[in-house]
Amino acid sequence: MNAIGKLIASVTATAAVCAAALSAGVAAGAETEFDKGRMLYVEKQSGSDFVILQFTDTHVQSAVHGQREVFPVMSKWVEEVNPDMIVVTGDGVNGTADGNDMKALISAMNGYERPWAYVFGNHEKDGGLGIRGNSAILREEAMRDGTYLLYDEGVFTEEGRYGNYVVNVERRGKIVYSLFFFDSGREYETFLPSQTKWYEEGVKALSEMYCGKYSPFEGYVVPSMVFHHIPTDEYQYAANAVLKDNYVYTEEDKTEYTYEKVKVGKVPAAFGSGANWEFSYGQRDARVKNARIHNTAADKALKEYAMYEDERSEAGFVSVVKDLHSTTHLFCGHRHTNDATITFEGLTYTFGTKTGPGNSADGRQSGCTAITIADKTAAVKVEHKYNREG
Repeated sequence: MNAIGKLIASVTATAAVCAAALSAGVAAGAETEFDKGRMLYVEKQSGSDFVILQFTDTHVQSAVHGQREVFPVMSKWVEEVNPDMIVVTGDGVNGTADGNDMKALISAMNGYERPWAYVFGNHEKDGGLGIRGNSAILREEAMRDGTYLLYDEGVFTEEGRYGNYVVNVERRGKIVYSLFFFDSGREYETFLPSQTKWYEEGVKALSEMYCGKYSPFEGYVVPSMVFHHIPTDEYQYAANAVLKDNYVYTEEDKTEYTYEKVKVGKVPAAFGSGANWEFSYGQRDARVKNARIHNTAADKALKEYAMYEDERSEAGFVSVVKDLHSTTHLFCGHRHTNDATITFEGLTYTFGTKTGPGNSADGRQSGCTAITIADKTAAVKVEHKYNREG
């Protein structure tokens, strides 16, 4: 890995030993096993917060479009937020046949001279190059000397998923947060069982690496975040639970909701035995829902793989997240006019604010999302920022 910016040049001695052991012990074809030798690193500076800037759904259509319409907006927010790291949560490009949109986005991101990471959405497949072709561009860039890109194709490429990897935010060799990046599929797909298995293995391996063992109720577990593109149903369940008494109808057929900022309070007992919840304003004209189609053959097939008999969870992913007690925040994109942040049952779900104009954007709801990890407490603050007010 390149020793630039705030990247750690190499893994710790412990990680190197573990990676060697894994390489020796993993049989060929065991593609879903978590490999600590493939992890990436960012160094947090002592005495200051660590700030992640989330861009999502920039939908760069060409190099010219990006330079005229999108990159000036991104540059504005990088200058204002001054992040330590940038994450693009999918649909960064619309997928041109020659890849000039992705190459232009890479050039713009590297120009900010700070580590950045990418996960795929549903539109990178468009235009002929496809997910595989765009991943090849990212893979080649990530191997280039002088790049700021953090990217690994991951271990699920045979299932059409590219870019499942971990970036560890460290301070002097100690963990601050582990950032899990997932390709959540196209259109109406979601986490695969193999991804759920890989995540579970990863949390336990990272906890052993940084904490000595995995025992969350004794405090031995790494704190982590998940970044992906398409929201799971749990985003909607959480919002429905906390907002069911705080909506107004905006259409005669009562299908569209507008939510105002609601007070911090207690969830009714039916939704979690008095768990704390909070909803931060961000809605304008969108229902709190994702783009999945329910009760399809694909849904039923995924439920057959569920690790827990929880009908709310696709492939058991969020059930496993809750059981492992590692992940505190999940960040997605995809819903251009939904930029809510909802905390429910111990997890905070954030729809990232769409970045840039066009592609069903509401000018009042475009901008970015700033994620701040406090220096001393590691408390996380999520803030939606807008290109224009009102």
